[in-house]
Amino acid sequence: MKISDSVFLIDNTNANVYVIVNEGEVFQIDSGLKSSFNAIRKFYSENSLRPNYVLITHAHVDHIGALAEVYRYYKPKIFAHGLDLKVIRGEEKMPSRSFLMRLFGVFIKAEPVREADEIINKNFKNIEVIETPGHTPGSVSYLYNDGKERYLFVGDAAFERKGKLFVNRTFSLDLKTAEESLNKIIGLKPVTILPGHGNPVKLEQ
Repeated sequence: MKISDSVFLIDNTNANVYVIVNEGEVFQIDSGLKSSFNAIRKFYSENSLRPNYVLITHAHVDHIGALAEVYRYYKPKIFAHGLDLKVIRGEEKMPSRSFLMRLFGVFIKAEPVREADEIINKNFKNIEVIETPGHTPGSVSYLYNDGKERYLFVGDAAFERKGKLFVNRTFSLDLKTAEESLNKIIGLKPVTILPGHGNPVKLEQ
C-alpha cells in the first residue's frame, strides 16, 4: 500500500513492515514473522527494489521473524538498538512480564542474525532515530522527513485502535516507561504515526 511517494506499507504481513525510498536508498522498517518473507519479496520484485538497510524498532519475534531470510536474500545492513541486539543475534532471550509473550516465544522463534549492528549514533539523511523504550528495553522509533511531511515509524511503542494511540499493557515490559514514550511520540506532532499494529494516525499541531 502506498502511503506517500516515498513511504509504503507491504501488504499481507502480520506486524506492519514499511519501506522508505529515501535519496535513492531503500530502508525497510521491521520484518514481520518468518511467514512474511514471501510478501516482502513480492513487494520488492513488483516494485523493482531491494533493501539497502533494515531498521528494527524492537526485537519481538513478530518484528524480526523474517529478518534472517531478508538478510540471506538481499544482504542489507541491519540496525537496532544495542539493548535489543543480543536478542536479534540469538545471544539472549527477550525479558517479558507477560505469560502470553513467554508462551508465544516457546512456539514461534526468530532465527538469529549476527550481522545486526547498533543504531544509536548512526546518521541517515532525512531519518532520525528516537529512543522510545518501555515496550522492550531497546525500542526505538524512526522519524522520516520527506520534505513535505514527517512520518514516525514506532513499532509497538504505540498501538492503534479506532484512530487512537495506546500502550499495549499486555506485552510491554515496563509500563511506566512505555507511557512516557507514548507521550514523547505524541509530543512530536505534527507527524503521521505508522504503528507496527494498526493504521496510520495523523497528529496535527
